[in-house]
Amino acid sequence: MPEVAALLTALLELMEGASDVDSFRVGLLAGLLLKEQPAIRAQELDLTERQAELAVLVAQGMSNSEVGERLGIASATVKKHLEQVYNKLGVSNRTQLAVLMMRR
Repeated sequence: MPEVAALLTALLELMEGASDVDSFRVGLLAGLLLKEQPAIRAQELDLTERQAELAVLVAQGMSNSEVGERLGIASATVKKHLEQVYNKLGVSNRTQLAVLMMRR
């Protein structure tokens, strides 16, 4: 587990100055690393259960539309929930979210 956290941290460092496409790719890589990790409990992150569920899926590399399909909500709703998750957790993008989720 510490090796995965170190790798995610290294991926986050690669994000600085990366293009949007490269940032998306790094986020997908981070998500792949998280797929085998247990789900994070909502109370640990001070999120609602729905926000925690959404955060796990996004951290696993799913797009807003994929998360929406999985949860049965519109991608615009996913975007709104994601904004709230970012604010609560003090992160600004999917990769930072993935790293944070991995460290918990």
